[in-house]
Amino acid sequence: MSLADEVVARIDRDKLVQFALEICNIDIAVPFEAEVAEDLYRWLKREGFIARRIGLLSDRFNAMGTLPGTGGGYSRRF
Repeated sequence: MSLADEVVARIDRDKLVQFALEICNIDIAVPFEAEVAEDLYRWLKREGFIARRIGLLSDRFNAMGTLPGTGGGYSRRF
């Protein structure tokens, strides 16, 4: 099984669809787009990612997540 196949096999499709529906139902018109980034940030943390808010303004940011591996290869920590 390839690495890509292994990753896809671990995805809970029902949870993914539910998350996409929740995110897409948030009003993202200015100035409400931060709510989507905050929801994504919380989801990343809950799912085990190293989550980070990045941007110039505290109320206008992007969410970024890093999922550390266990294979001993290079992993950049932010």
